[in-house]
Amino acid sequence: CCRSYQFLILNENGVSHFDDFGEHGFGAKEFEVNEDQISFRLERDYPPSIDYWLITFDGTTVETKVIYEDDTGLEIAGHGADVMRWLDANPQTLWHDGTERNRFRKIMDEGALGCLRTSTTNSVAFSLSNGFLVSDGFWPRQGGSRHGYIAIEVETGRPFAALMWGDDIHYFGANSEDFPATLENWIKQGVGGRRARGREIFGNRLSEIESDYADFCS
Repeated sequence: CCRSYQFLILNENGVSHFDDFGEHGFGAKEFEVNEDQISFRLERDYPPSIDYWLITFDGTTVETKVIYEDDTGLEIAGHGADVMRWLDANPQTLWHDGTERNRFRKIMDEGALGCLRTSTTNSVAFSLSNGFLVSDGFWPRQGGSRHGYIAIEVETGRPFAALMWGDDIHYFGANSEDFPATLENWIKQGVGGRRARGREIFGNRLSEIESDYADFCS
């Protein structure tokens, strides 16, 4: 979850270590090397509003440039094949698509969307259930209380979501009373199982973890 990186220079005088950088970064790629510097891109998983980091090292200093997501002008993802393209994919792949982020912005504000994204960091692949593409997951660092549930109706492209925040379940896309019954049952069963598992793993720390999460997501 919280890996970081470090540059090392090895020469005849030994090894020089430089400060850590890139916490929460992953998937280093797009390397460019010349006689003056090395640069590359680091993907990010937290906070979700950051698209990626551009890292530059000139042999002395590490510079980190933050590139934020910008979905301005992008359309909203559609229905049918536009939904089914995510079958067997992980939600983190979906969240890299700006049209899908815009789909869920129809039912939740930016803060709740950020919580949903972090709460599905560790998740199962999308599967098809009763006409919905569904997935659920949790944030590893807060596995006892941060859980997210995602559903998209294939025929209409309509999104639904739920977040378990401490002892509360927050629904998006419809009031809990108007939620499709199959989705509501799936969410409630998942929440019950995850709460029991969280108490088993975290014990007395669970209330502390839930409090931190409520502050972050409310």
